[in-house]
Amino acid sequence: MDIQTKFGINVPDEWDLAPIHYQVDKQPRFGKYNPEQIDAPFWREMVKFRAGYSVARDRYQDTEYQQPIWGFDRFGRSMNLLPDGRVIEIGGYQENFKYDSDFWIYNDIVVYDGRGDFQIYAYPRDVFPPIDYHTATWVDGWLYIIGNLGYLSDRIVEKTPVYRLNCTTFEIEPVITTGDCPGWISHHRAVVRDRQIHISGGKIDEIEQDKHIGIDNQTEYILDLNECYWHRVSSLDANGSN
Repeated sequence: MDIQTKFGINVPDEWDLAPIHYQVDKQPRFGKYNPEQIDAPFWREMVKFRAGYSVARDRYQDTEYQQPIWGFDRFGRSMNLLPDGRVIEIGGYQENFKYDSDFWIYNDIVVYDGRGDFQIYAYPRDVFPPIDYHTATWVDGWLYIIGNLGYLSDRIVEKTPVYRLNCTTFEIEPVITTGDCPGWISHHRAVVRDRQIHISGGKIDEIEQDKHIGIDNQTEYILDLNECYWHRVSSLDANGSN
C-alpha cells in the first residue's frame, strides 16, 4: 500500500524544496510547548516522502557530520489507526548509536487527519522524553504510551514509563502508577480489555556489572486504568506455559 492510500497524503512527483529550508530546520530539536506544532517545510517534506536523513544529506550535498539530520525513516516507532480514521505515529530512532553521528531518538508525534493533511507536534524533553520500542494503546480518546528503550542515561530500571496523549488537544501527560510494574520494558506487546492494558513479551532493562542488559520478559502484567495500578498476572517458563 502506498503512502497516498495509507495516509491520504498527496505526495509531490518530485522533491522541490529550496536549500534555505534545509539549512534552517535540518537538525532535530525538542518542542517549546506541550504541544508545539511544527510547520517547518523541511520536516513536512521529509514526512511526505518518509525520507531518511541520508536522502536529505545527498540531496543538499551536506558533508558536515557534527550534528544529526532530522529524518523520518525510523525504527521502533508506534503507529495507531484511531476509530475516526486518523493515524498517529510516535517517536522512533534513526541509525545506530555505536557508529553513526546521525543517531537520534525522537519524541515527536505526527498526526494524519485522513483527508490529505498532517501535523507534526514536538514536546519539551522534560514533558515527553525521546522514545522508541514502546506501545501506544487507544482508550476512550487517549493513547496510553507504555515502555521505552530510549537513551541509556534516561533508563530507570525499577520504573515503567507511562504517558498518555490527549487525541483532541495532543497534550501529553505522565501517568503516575503504583503496584508491581514490569520495570523498564521495551519491544513488548499491549492489548486492552475493559480499561485494562495487558503487557507481555519484550525486554526488561537490568544492570549487571554496571552494564545495561535486556532480559526477556517472561511475565504478563496488567495496568488497570481505573486505579492506575499494575498487577503481575503470571510468569511463563521457557516453553511458554504457566
